[in-house]
Amino acid sequence: MRYILFLCLSLSFGQCSSSKNKSSVTTTEPLIEVEEQSKDEANNTISEDCYPGRKQIKSINGQAATVVTIIGEKMLVFDYTRLHPCNLPEAFAKDDLKVIVSGNTYETPPNVRVAGQPFIIESIFLEEQ
Repeated sequence: MRYILFLCLSLSFGQCSSSKNKSSVTTTEPLIEVEEQSKDEANNTISEDCYPGRKQIKSINGQAATVVTIIGEKMLVFDYTRLHPCNLPEAFAKDDLKVIVSGNTYETPPNVRVAGQPFIIESIFLEEQ
């Protein structure tokens, strides 16, 4: 009886691991075209709505953070928190860059795993050292 159970389990694990490489990911969510970001030169603020229809969770004001690359995406990291900005300017997309950032975090859809909390930057500056 144990041998049959072991055989069934090993076959099912074998099927799971071999089907991982063959499966393809499809999304049913429509692609959203992002409008060109507008920048207010007077106070270095950026406005863009990357997550329409999502609930805002939290506002972050004047937070010191570090720009890092995680899974090929630029993220802002501070105090065990990872923010995934959708509108990070090219000038700030350098690893280990220390910045001061303000913006809003947004909810993640149910059953979706993300590397960082969705984030829209309102303003970003280099940290003075």
